[in-house]
Amino acid sequence: MPIQGGAAEAIRGVKPQETIVGWSSDGQLYAMSASQNELKAHIDKLNPHTGARTAWRDISMPPFVGINPQAPLITPDGSAYAFGYRLELWDIYTVTGAQ
Repeated sequence: MPIQGGAAEAIRGVKPQETIVGWSSDGQLYAMSASQNELKAHIDKLNPHTGARTAWRDISMPPFVGINPQAPLITPDGSAYAFGYRLELWDIYTVTGAQ
């Protein structure tokens, strides 16, 4: 949406399964696609006007059960990133002989 007013512009090149996780200092977006099966997230820098992409980084998660990672926070200059996670644990019981 232009700050000066006018019609909204669509962001070009965003894929349906992607999450936009921030802006870079050069006016591009960080677009993340995650794979639960591979325990990693791929992040591209995306030009919102042209849809052109540049691979930025792959972030891997350790294969621990119960860890649910959150979307990363990326500094505008791309020099650092951080992400949090939720720990989700459950108890499983086996009941035998119940009638």
